[in-house]
Amino acid sequence: MAKMRKELKDSDTIITYGCSAHLLNLLSKDLENSSIKEHVVQIIKYFRNNHAANSLYKAEGGKALVLPSDIRWNTITDCFEVFVSEWQKLLKICEENRDVIDPVIRAKVENMVVKRSVEDYLITFESNICYIGYFTKK
Repeated sequence: MAKMRKELKDSDTIITYGCSAHLLNLLSKDLENSSIKEHVVQIIKYFRNNHAANSLYKAEGGKALVLPSDIRWNTITDCFEVFVSEWQKLLKICEENRDVIDPVIRAKVENMVVKRSVEDYLITFESNICYIGYFTKK
């Protein structure tokens, strides 16, 4: 395999490159905003791991919250999509249960800069997300 790759690379008539989905995934990792990711992950971990917050979230009929994983492609996007779609429920829980929800988490959920940054990320990487999905499903 290595010899074939070397011979193809030395050829003037054949162009070789790696996996397109892998390249797009690496590009997404290079361009992601880690501070926004940290805020969203902290919110999601709180609502998944805190018994009171989790039961309030389930009572609102919330979807399963997704945590990003470095070894699974597109999970940061899945995490952000769920956060944006469920943000109204999270905000309602935080406002109606101020005594139960951690003030740090409540402040992060209420922070519109975090929400807008996540929405901007999703808009920016929408085409990249589609291409990764297209290449990995073949």
